[in-house]
Amino acid sequence: MAVFRSEAVLLGDGGARLGAGMAYLHLPRGEGREQDVSGTMSLKSWDAAEGQPVAIQLSDQRTLTISVSRDALSECSRNRVLRFQAHWPPHPS
Repeated sequence: MAVFRSEAVLLGDGGARLGAGMAYLHLPRGEGREQDVSGTMSLKSWDAAEGQPVAIQLSDQRTLTISVSRDALSECSRNRVLRFQAHWPPHPS
């Protein structure tokens, strides 16, 4: 299984910036194939008051629509960690 890693921005409805951190996407069929994927995002910053997360924007400016399945606070890093599902590949911005 390939793992795609990127700095990312967490986006809410209308493109509002909710936070930023590192995203990890688990790609069972590799980067070159269309597929449903799962991922995690460790957030260094987070503004929950801005709304629900709906997408992430990767460092290359492509975006992925996400569906969050879990939201937790990491015991070791003290970062907020989101687990999500998405459809690969990302869309150009």
